[in-house]
Amino acid sequence: GGPEFTLLAVRGNGAGELLGRALGIALGKSGNSGVVHDDAIITRLPWAEAEAFLIILPASRVEALSAKLGTAGARSGAAEDWRLWAIQAGVGMISRATTEKIIPQELNLEVLGGINFKKGCYPGQEIVARSHYLGKLKNQTYRVAASAPLQAGEEIFCTSMGAQSIGIVINAAQDPLGGFAALAVLRAANAGESLMAGAPGGTPLSLRELPYTLPLDIASEE
Repeated sequence: GGPEFTLLAVRGNGAGELLGRALGIALGKSGNSGVVHDDAIITRLPWAEAEAFLIILPASRVEALSAKLGTAGARSGAAEDWRLWAIQAGVGMISRATTEKIIPQELNLEVLGGINFKKGCYPGQEIVARSHYLGKLKNQTYRVAASAPLQAGEEIFCTSMGAQSIGIVINAAQDPLGGFAALAVLRAANAGESLMAGAPGGTPLSLRELPYTLPLDIASEE
């Protein structure tokens, strides 16, 4: 088989300059900009509060790049920290538990600049374009908090819909300040109700603010 690939993430003020110095290249200043360099793909994520970069590179090169980043002044962090920061930024990451369960707009990617309707063809394009042009979006990503652990793929329920699921947990992480944080795709019409994860009457959820305006809120303002 070919080379195994690994994800490496860099976040913080000045992250782009530090990463660019370690790689010997210039990196994009805007969210969703990307560059390919020596078998690595580097993407600047659309995070509002801090510069954040995701790097996909051959596993054999991770140690060398990590050492260069350390020399340039970066501190190594835990993957759990990254997961929590991504949730706070409102930028969802699809995993095996959630693949093919939702469309890009439901992850708020249209607001985050992660979809381009003018170029390219891809599986599912017709559904994505239809949701965009006909304005049929009913679900969007919310940030939620719970007192018990949450799992990606876990279904979410609300008081008025009984046993019918109205959403799904996308990403979850422990919050060092207490409890657990998650991003969840929810039916907007029911998001203001009492929400539970796992089962009707399951783990209670409460909504938290995101650092951007939700897509369906934007649609109602127009």
